[in-house]
Amino acid sequence: MRYADIKIIFLSFLATVFFITIGIPNVAHADFQIDSPRFDQGALVFDSNNATTFDHRRDFDHADGNLLDISYGVTDWWQPTLQGEWDKSSNSPYKYNVTSAQNIFALSKAGEYWIDPGIELNYNFSRTAHTPNAAEAKLLLEKTTRQFLNTANIIIDKDVGAGRASGADIELVWKTEYLYTPMINPGFEYYGNINGTENIAHRRRIGPVFYGDFGHGISYELGWLVGISSAAPDNTIKLNLSFEFPL
Repeated sequence: MRYADIKIIFLSFLATVFFITIGIPNVAHADFQIDSPRFDQGALVFDSNNATTFDHRRDFDHADGNLLDISYGVTDWWQPTLQGEWDKSSNSPYKYNVTSAQNIFALSKAGEYWIDPGIELNYNFSRTAHTPNAAEAKLLLEKTTRQFLNTANIIIDKDVGAGRASGADIELVWKTEYLYTPMINPGFEYYGNINGTENIAHRRRIGPVFYGDFGHGISYELGWLVGISSAAPDNTIKLNLSFEFPL
C-alpha cells in the first residue's frame, strides 16, 4: 500500500470520528475566507481578514468583523492555525469573541487527482459569556481548469458545551478566480447555508472579488458581497491580507 493511500485512510478515519463526535444535522461560522487544500510546507503565514456591512436596516448596518491568524506548514499535508476574532454590531463596541484552533489536512498532492481534496478540523473557544464553544469541519475542494481556479468548502458547524443549540449547520461557500495576472485576478464568491430554520441560517451573499499577489509573500482579496436573502445585509465589503514567509 502506498504512503499516500495510508495517509488518505488515516485522515478519512480522523474526519469520520470528528463528524460522529459533533453530530451531523446554528449558522456555520463564515469569515469570508474560502480555504484551499493547498499550502506551502515550511511557510509561516499571517492573515488579516476584515469585513464591514452597509444596510438600510439599523441592526444590519456597520457590523464589523476582524480576524487575525497565524499558520505554519508543518508538512506537505498538515497546516495548523491559531486564530482570534473580534467584531462589533451597530449597537455595541468591538469585543474579542473567539479563539480558534484549526488544522488543514491535504489528502493528496496538488494535481495528483482530478480535484484536489482536503479536510479542515477546527475548534472555536468562545470568549463571550453564555455563548457555547463550537466544533467545525470543512471539506476543501479545489480545481484549476485552464485560467480558472475554483475552490469550494462544505462546512459543518455545531455548538458544544453548556447552552448549545441542537443540530448542526451546513454551509456551502464557493469562489472562482480568473488567473489573468498575478497583481489582479477578477472572480466571484458565494456564501450560503444549506440547512437551518432560523433567519440567520438563510443568509446568502454573492459578489465580485479581486485577488492579487504583490510579490514577497504579500497577497490580498478585496470584494463586495451583495445579500440575496432578506436575512443577509444588503452589502458586505471584505478585505483580506496575507503575509507568507518561508522558514
